[in-house]
Amino acid sequence: MRLRLVFEVINLLIRQPRLWGTAVVQVFRTAESGWWKRTPFFPKPANSFIEFRSKTQYGSIEMDQMQARDILVWLEWVKKFSKSA
Repeated sequence: MRLRLVFEVINLLIRQPRLWGTAVVQVFRTAESGWWKRTPFFPKPANSFIEFRSKTQYGSIEMDQMQARDILVWLEWVKKFSKSA
């Protein structure tokens, strides 16, 4: 995931406190297993997850298409879906 995209998501997320908890949970749910054993010791999403999301949303695995707003929409969907489950 591009670093600029991460900062754009954080910038949008700061204004959406209702999604903070969902975002934190999803960071750890989508993180590569054993992330704490490798530098940079940050729970970044597994490449397979990013490729899956990119392919299902945009029709290709080009990660340059991913937009910060799309990630917030996905977080809103996750929050809504987890309430209904």
